[in-house]
Amino acid sequence: MEPIRFYNRYSQSLEEEPVVGERFLRWLYETPTGRFCEGKFFAQRLFSSCVGWWMRRAWSRGHIGAFVRKYGINIEIFEKKTDEFRSFDEFFSRRIRRIFRPIVAQENKLAFPCDGRHLAIESLEDTPSFAVKGQHFQLKSLLGDRKLAEQFRDGSLLLSRLSPVDYHRFHFPCDVLAENPYEIRGRYSAVHPIAIRQRLAIFSENKRMRTLLRHPSGDILMVEVGATCIGSIRQSFPFNTEQAKGDEKGYFHFGGSTILLLFEKNKLTFSDDLLQQSRKGRELYAFMGDEMAMWK
Repeated sequence: MEPIRFYNRYSQSLEEEPVVGERFLRWLYETPTGRFCEGKFFAQRLFSSCVGWWMRRAWSRGHIGAFVRKYGINIEIFEKKTDEFRSFDEFFSRRIRRIFRPIVAQENKLAFPCDGRHLAIESLEDTPSFAVKGQHFQLKSLLGDRKLAEQFRDGSLLLSRLSPVDYHRFHFPCDVLAENPYEIRGRYSAVHPIAIRQRLAIFSENKRMRTLLRHPSGDILMVEVGATCIGSIRQSFPFNTEQAKGDEKGYFHFGGSTILLLFEKNKLTFSDDLLQQSRKGRELYAFMGDEMAMWK
């Protein structure tokens, strides 16, 4: 099996991702039997709702210690101690002390919205280098709105993937006026590269929430995509208000997921290392608040 590798901005080296449930994921998306079962059962709301219910019960706390040890999670940066979480789901959506996630200060620079593995697509006219040739983002299906699809048609995209081991709260990339989020119902397929390489359309099929962010330099569309085992996406900010760069926007419940940031054409320039790795079809690992791009 080909390992999933990403480039770590901080160590400046390639690293191999420890994939939670890798054998199951590969069976589910790389075999005919698995794909059949995924469509009929695992991508349905009932399965994710049941897993989410289990992970919100007090008895799920027993999984926390083993998870922390297996994946080497640094517990020193949490706001709470591990024995203070009432369930695994509460641990999963934990907060990190802000001192450990400084926000890029320069006014003309945008920050990554979350911890994770990030890919930049300079033009949505191109097929992403990580996807099977011939696959394209269908913006109208992804956004559920013809007018917005036209507005961002020739724009650029940041795709931020959160692994189950990551910090699962997401934040605003710059100072914005954040409008009302809009929910689009859908499936609950995995959004890991193992699945996306088979079918890019998962982003347009899964449950997702979009929010239009107004900035003087250009509008941004922020889309949170649900995935297997994620029963809900929580928005924690007051709607139709001005938000500062780095302010919390919301969080995911249990499971891995993805955030998409869409930008209008020719409005920004992505960071050099992000572009360099993305052109190779390789994700860049970086923290929430670190530099992601610069307004033109």
